[in-house]
Amino acid sequence: MSKTYLFFDIECANCFNNEGKICSIGYALCDELFNILENKDLVINPNAEFDPYLFRKESTCKLAYSKEEFLAQPDFNAFYEPVKNLLTAPDCTVLGFGVDNDVEFIVGE
Repeated sequence: MSKTYLFFDIECANCFNNEGKICSIGYALCDELFNILENKDLVINPNAEFDPYLFRKESTCKLAYSKEEFLAQPDFNAFYEPVKNLLTAPDCTVLGFGVDNDVEFIVGE
């Protein structure tokens, strides 16, 4: 298998009590020449209250989908295996923004 690169970012419905409630995981999987092999946004039901700030007009951090779209999706359990496989694939370098936080969110699920 050739070298791959996984770029990912996680969004949360809230981080109340210092626990992120995952509502989306966006990622791009690239080959060694950085050609995109797969590009997805996994929309997840966080089974939690949304921080109202995320949906305000003046918010500098907005979610890409409505509350209703998130709530209509399966929860994180339905995405665990595919996400685990992406993050632990052999010969894959994992990159992202705020990866320390994002990994903690996954561990917390």
